[in-house]
Parts: sequence; structure tokens; C-alpha cells
Amino acid sequence: KPGSALRFLQIMEFGQTNGSSQQDLGNMIRANDGGFIMTGRSDQLVFGNPGIKLFAMKIDSLGNKLWTKTYRHIQRGAKMKIVHAAGGYLIVGGSQLLRLDNDGNLLWEKEVQTDNHAYVNAAVDPMGQIYVIGSLAGDTASNVVSAVLLKFDSQGNQLWEKRYSPSIWDYFTDIKVTADGNH
Repeated sequence: KPGSALRFLQIMEFGQTNGSSQQDLGNMIRANDGGFIMTGRSDQLVFGNPGIKLFAMKIDSLGNKLWTKTYRHIQRGAKMKIVHAAGGYLIVGGSQLLRLDNDGNLLWEKEVQTDNHAYVNAAVDPMGQIYVIGSLAGDTASNVVSAVLLKFDSQGNQLWEKRYSPSIWDYFTDIKVTADGNH
């Protein structure tokens, strides 16, 4: 039908599905080389199982699965986002930042060594520098949650972190980097 956005409907399993399991999709973007790429997590829901796995999946333009790759464990409830980066992708979620090539191979991963960070989105500037946003739980009654902006170099080395907290519950949800490098 003209103007309709739905071109196919495909049901896909992207994690282990035997027994009790839960799969959550983060987001989907157009892949650098055609088709689409998405991120999410798969959890076996077995007591004591730390098996919540972060994944990326690529499909072609008709919805056929081309590949699925799993990476590391991710916190239950963490928001996940995949964004374009030169020659590949970045995945942010929880306290983790992963860099993938076009085929979903892990190039590097970084994790903030605290459970207080919650990354929710990222953007890459024309120089390849990475900006990550989210929230940071505070430790005082007057600073419950701060919005946080972090900057990393193209290899995932943290350059700086800035916190913004005009109230007791602050967080960022989206970031854009313009062609001139402003964010």
C-alpha cells in the first residue's frame, strides 16, 4: 500500500529460548553496508544465572538473519543502544561501551568499574571521538541522580566526565553531534 512503512514481518529468536527466557530489543538502525543491525539482550531467567547476554544481529532488507553475535553480560534492566561509528558501530548499555566492526566483531570494550553509571546513548564526532550520555547515581540526599556526559577517544580511552545536577533526579536520554563537531 503506498505510504506504508511495513515491508515485512519477521519473528526472530535472538537468544536461547529453551526453558524460561526473556529477550529484549534495544534499537535497530540501517547497517553501514545494507540491511539493518540491532542490539538487545537475552536472559535465561534461571535463579543464580548471570546469563544476561548482550547481542547484535544483522538482517538483510527482507528480514533474513545474516548473523547474530553475543558479547558480554549486561545488567538486567539496562537500556541498550547501537549507533554508527566509522567502519562499524558502538553499543552502549548499563556501564558498558563496545566497539564493533561492520561484521559485528568486537574491536574493544570498556566498562566503568561502578554500578552507578547508566549509559543510554552515544554519538561520534567527525574526528572519531565518542560522547556517551546517561546518569550517575549520587551518594547524598541532595544529589540523588546526576546527568552525565563522558568523552572517549576512538580507542575507548576516557578523556573526561562531566556531571550536571540542577535538581535531585537528572539524566540525559539523547545526544547528537553535528557535522562541525558540536554536541
